[in-house]
Amino acid sequence: MNVVRRPDGTAAIPDAATAAEILARFSRGEMGRHDAMEALGDISYYELLDRMAAARLPLFSLPPEQLKVMADKVAELLTLAGR
Repeated sequence: MNVVRRPDGTAAIPDAATAAEILARFSRGEMGRHDAMEALGDISYYELLDRMAAARLPLFSLPPEQLKVMADKVAELLTLAGR
């Protein structure tokens, strides 16, 4: 997503429909938090989370089966490091 910039280089604040689409894309994991924060007008992570809550959108998360595989690998690495 291209961020519209003002002449002074700051990010322009998107209209409500565009902001809603940015939040939805972030919620689906299609956009990283830094890109979403910039696209919403260089807002803070706190503001991004606040807007997600206001829009009743969940934060993106990997599917449980992927999380389990990752957690198992971390546990294995920690076990090996403890030897």
